[in-house]
Order: sequence, then structure tokens, then C-alpha cells
Amino acid sequence: MLTLDQLRQIMPNAKRASEYFPYLAQAMVEFEINTPLRESAFLAQLAHESGELKHMEEIASGSAYEGRKDLGNTEPGDGKRFKGRGPIQLTGRANYKKYGELLKLNLVDFPLIAATPEVGFRIAGLYWKLNGCNRAADAQDFRAITKAINGGYNGLDDRIKYYERAKRVLAEPVAVKTTPSVIGAIGAPALGQIPPVGIPAEDAPQDTATPAAAKPDNPTPQNITLQPTVADNATAKKSLWATVWAAPALIGTWALTNIERVFGWLTGIKMPTIDPQTQRIVLIGVAVIIALFIIRQIVGKVIAEVGAIVITLRSMKYHADPVTNNVKIASPAPAEEAK
Repeated sequence: MLTLDQLRQIMPNAKRASEYFPYLAQAMVEFEINTPLRESAFLAQLAHESGELKHMEEIASGSAYEGRKDLGNTEPGDGKRFKGRGPIQLTGRANYKKYGELLKLNLVDFPLIAATPEVGFRIAGLYWKLNGCNRAADAQDFRAITKAINGGYNGLDDRIKYYERAKRVLAEPVAVKTTPSVIGAIGAPALGQIPPVGIPAEDAPQDTATPAAAKPDNPTPQNITLQPTVADNATAKKSLWATVWAAPALIGTWALTNIERVFGWLTGIKMPTIDPQTQRIVLIGVAVIIALFIIRQIVGKVIAEVGAIVITLRSMKYHADPVTNNVKIASPAPAEEAK
């Protein structure tokens, strides 16, 4: 199974590798990209298409796709609305509709989520499997895979460079480490807590330009969970720190309000009793500090939740419309490298 260290060796410029790794690893398991040859070919194509996971959305505006009926772009604004997103640049209304239905996601009304790692890697894995790329990878037919992904052979030399590097990295034995596996771990966040869905057996047609539609009425559930992300670990650490900090604070408060008793226990000398008003002031001061810290934690969580809601609401301005049945993933136009 792919490790984070291996991913970094294959894509040394992937600055968000640790953030994306759990979702990438889950998608590879879900869609049976589970041998060194399959993993090497898949990662090589993703590395080229996304600029080593730098671009999860096409840089160009998408206006070049306006009116492309072969992509299902039949409505005004469809070119920009359904521009390339995700690590293999999902493009076109019909394409968003098809893969959204297969993954049980509303990509037509909410096209922006195709650019999130939670969804983007699953789209890439599903497209890969439906188009017979696993079989082609087993046969080491890298040109056929490039044709299926790109529609041609643009950037073939760069893709081959990543392919050869990935094969070398994945052929090396992996040292046993203490880092937990992403499989069987708990709590990876997902946009809207999207569950993995079953995918029919790989029976893609030989014509990879027009993938056959999978049959979503025969699911095979994949019970896969993910390793907590950096954000999860940071939240856990904050909660633990708050608990560790609050306990001695409360003990210290009691000690301050009962200082004459504590001093007597430690020294055997009786101190004058502190008046109740002073004790109340000290207690209120410490309580206010603890309350402010707790409020800060709550406000931070609320801000994060509001941010997620705003992203979703921004997507709601896109509305579903009828689409054609022609489906394929197109390369960005006019230049393939402009992602």
C-alpha cells in the first residue's frame, strides 16, 4: 500500500501531500488501484495532470468549452460552470452529471465540490476503473492509459518520467513505521460526511473515449475510513491541552482561596485568615480566564463550520439543467498544460 513518504518521493513538489494523502489512499483502495504497477501508472497520470497535486481546478476560465455539445454543455455558462476540476480535470456538464450519479453526489448543482480532495480523488479513481486503466496498467500499456486520460498523448514524456520514478519508488521495500495506516483509522473529515459507495466490477468497454455507464443499482459497499488529518490532530491536541491546563488552574484556585490552610499544612505555622471578599475576587478572576479560553475554542469551531456552509451556499447558484448523453473527460483548451 502507498505510504506518505513514497508519495513525496514520487511528487517531491507536492506541498499539500500530507493533506491530500488520506483521500488519495482511500480512493486507490476503493477502486482497486492496489498493485505497484497500477499505483505507479495512476500516480504518474495524476502528477502530470495536476502539477503534482498543485491544481485541483483548471487555471483557464473554461470559456473554451462553451457550447461543446460533446461535453453536454448545452446551456449558457456551462463552459465556465463545468470547467476542469479534480486531479484529472473532470470537464463538461454531461461528465459532471454521470460521475455525480455514480458516486451519489449532486455535482450538477454543486460543481465546485469536484475540486475538493474528498470528491476529486474518488472521481479520478472511478474514471480510471471504468475506462479499463487497471487492466492497461497490469499490461504496462502506459500509452493506452494516457489516451484514456488525455484523449491523446499530450505531455507523454513528462508522464513517463513520473511513471518510471513511481515504479522505482514503489519497488523498494517499505520500512515498518509507527505511522498508522489510513485503512481502519477513524475520523477523516469529508465534505458533508460523504460515505464511500460501491462500484460495479470493472467491465469497461475497449473504446475508452466514451466510458460505459456503471450500474449503480448493484453496489458493493466499501467500509473504509481514514486517518485523521492535521486539522483533526490539532483539534485533539487543543482539547487535551485545555483539559491539562484547566485541572491545575482549578486546583490553584482552591489553593489560593484556602492559602492559610495550605500554608499551615506545609509549615505548621498558622497564617491569618484571608477575608471572604478577597477569596471571591481571586476565584472570579480565575473563572473568567477559564471561561474566555473555552469561549475562544467554541468561536473557532463556529467560524470553521460557517466557512464550510458559505462554500456550499456559493455553489448553490448553479442549477441543474438537462444534459446530453455524450460523456468524456476533455483536456483543457487551447493548451493542455494550462491547468
